[in-house]
Amino acid sequence: FGFTLSGNHRFVLANLVVTHNSSLVNSIFGETFAATGSGMPVTAHLERYAPSQKPVVVYDTMGLEHGGHEQFIEETNRFLGRVQNSADVRDHVHVIWYVIDISRARFQAFERDICTKLLGNIPLFIVLNKADTACRDQIDGVRHTVEKERMPTCHGIFEVISD
Repeated sequence: FGFTLSGNHRFVLANLVVTHNSSLVNSIFGETFAATGSGMPVTAHLERYAPSQKPVVVYDTMGLEHGGHEQFIEETNRFLGRVQNSADVRDHVHVIWYVIDISRARFQAFERDICTKLLGNIPLFIVLNKADTACRDQIDGVRHTVEKERMPTCHGIFEVISD
């Protein structure tokens, strides 16, 4: 990603279905602090991780499983409302990583709505996970779709490889 952690930052990882957020978090921060697994999703709701000796707190959301959109939106909205309204800016979420499983090769309209309406007041990075499982045309197609949306808080689209 090419960024430096300084101070006390808070990240939220939001995702569609199973994108292996926990593995991504562990890879990026070089420490196993988020539970990982295969099969059923590991993150049941919003999980807070504060790795030792790191100036960061990560909140991992449950996936947007089919039929669970309302619960995801409700829990995320309630959480963001609470932390963003805190008088202490250190409690605020400073960036959202919206993780897309690029092997699915799509960014859907409801995802755009989540990124712009639910997450829209917080700086946003789009993370294309599992970039090694998609061909260049698929990756470029999703990238173009996201760029076309011109989401005002989106600060970049990043391709990553994480189990």
